[in-house]
Amino acid sequence: MQYVLLIYEDERIYGGPEKNGPALQEMIAKHMAFSPTLGAARKGGAGLKGTASATTVRAGNGNRTVHDGPFAETKEQLGGYYLVDVPDLDAAIAIAKRLPLSPGGAVEIRPLLRGRMSGAALDHTARAAGCDARRSVEVFISPRPARLSA
Repeated sequence: MQYVLLIYEDERIYGGPEKNGPALQEMIAKHMAFSPTLGAARKGGAGLKGTASATTVRAGNGNRTVHDGPFAETKEQLGGYYLVDVPDLDAAIAIAKRLPLSPGGAVEIRPLLRGRMSGAALDHTARAAGCDARRSVEVFISPRPARLSA
């Protein structure tokens, strides 16, 4: 079963929303050493840039609004994730317990929904939502998407 391990930490430890402090380089080195220990169980993962680079699209009253920054103001921010394929939740917990974390950090473990959307299903779903799937993907992968109207 596939699980995502969501890493939450206080980004102030890493130099704030810009993530430019020396502690970040130390943590990256720890993850670079840890990641290979997962072997074939590791299916993906990445660190995330700080909240200063975040953009949130919020739904409400039939339209979408775009905001700079994360959705919510919290003490901990989503800093990265691992995608693992392991037999069960206990195996995912065992990995999460070994993840490099700053003091006070947390790992949220969530199973992925089963099944995948094909390109045709994605196009259909996007059209039903009034979106162009190709434009949605472009916005999703863009490092800093342009402002879009509803």
